[in-house]
Amino acid sequence: GGFGSKIMMFYPEEVVIPWIAMQLRRPVKWIEDRSENFFATTQERLQLHDSEIALSADGTILGVKDTFLHDTGAYDPYGLTVPINSQCTLLGPYEVPNYYSEFTVAFTNKTIVTPVRGAGRQHGVFVMERLLDVGARELGIDRVEIRRKNYIKSDSFPYENQIIYQDSAPLYYDSGAYEAAFDKAVEMIDYHRFVNVYQPQLRAEGRHVGIGLVSYVEGTGIGPYEGARVTVESDGGVTLATGVGTQGQGHFTSFAQIVADQLGVDPSRVRVVTGDTREFHWGTGTFASRGAVVAGNACHAAAMNVRAKILKLASQLLEAPEEDLVLENGKVMVRGAPDRGIPLGQLAKRANPLRGAVRPGTEPGLEATSYFGPDKSSTASGVHTMIVEVDPETAMIDVKRYVVVHDCGKVINPMIVE
Repeated sequence: GGFGSKIMMFYPEEVVIPWIAMQLRRPVKWIEDRSENFFATTQERLQLHDSEIALSADGTILGVKDTFLHDTGAYDPYGLTVPINSQCTLLGPYEVPNYYSEFTVAFTNKTIVTPVRGAGRQHGVFVMERLLDVGARELGIDRVEIRRKNYIKSDSFPYENQIIYQDSAPLYYDSGAYEAAFDKAVEMIDYHRFVNVYQPQLRAEGRHVGIGLVSYVEGTGIGPYEGARVTVESDGGVTLATGVGTQGQGHFTSFAQIVADQLGVDPSRVRVVTGDTREFHWGTGTFASRGAVVAGNACHAAAMNVRAKILKLASQLLEAPEEDLVLENGKVMVRGAPDRGIPLGQLAKRANPLRGAVRPGTEPGLEATSYFGPDKSSTASGVHTMIVEVDPETAMIDVKRYVVVHDCGKVINPMIVE
């Protein structure tokens, strides 16, 4: 994945180094030490928030007011994405009936601000979770209970937050099981035993040990679009080309699985090409956790269209209704009669006649190109909880236990998640 700073738009060495290599006709290695990187790369973390939360006596959120100053550095090549993410993500998985938010962007003499891993989201999460902790302490309510009381209920989706997200569309939560994920995290960290048994014992020994709980909702899968082309080759293999780039997220594996599931082939038979304009001309990019949602749906749509072509042609050749055909092990066959089948490679050749007349509207080959553009983002959610010990003399932190419960939705490849 793209951990750390990114989306700078343009680093001069990305052009200069390839140019030098072409002039010298030999490989050229770019070395940048940590100090040089610190001064030359981008950053995004500094915001100053002045926040208030209104709560009823039982801990129900009545409203939140947040005004903040966002340091954008000396230039602003990427607009207001970072502070807008902070503004929207602050709402989290909670019902906030009244929300006032205002931010001011300040140019400073610091390095340029563009999205760094998280892209402003963690700022908003930090503010809301601190407000809830303070509110729980003031009202004498357990931190677990104040969160449970305010989670958006599972029957409230799609949930509109009535605020504009970074994609210039209203922020909707499409789904979520916030309380269930929270309960799982509380159970895994053994929260109640720690607070009621272990923490008092450790503090009696003079140790500074505490526990933190954080819930979040992350906007993902933003537009505008991605595309994909799926082709069944004459050797029975499948080629998938998409314009989205890859940085190690597992696109080659996941996209191959999506296509293979629809065409009844082994994923190893799917050749995946990403981010190559010679193979596919159109694409937006890999950012904002959008690859599987946007490009994945484009791959799925293209594969479905190829599947439809396979079934239509095979139905004619095998003289069987399309609904009686199945795709398995690289073949299309009549259900219950595996001897009546055609390998996909042979079918691809039959789909490209080199002589003779064809029916009007016939498209050659088993190939399709599809695009997917969501009208709004999708959302993921999760809970982090941590037990830490702080050394008051050095302020060093020792993480004793860290539990993450993240709602992944339908997992395409469990090994990538693990």
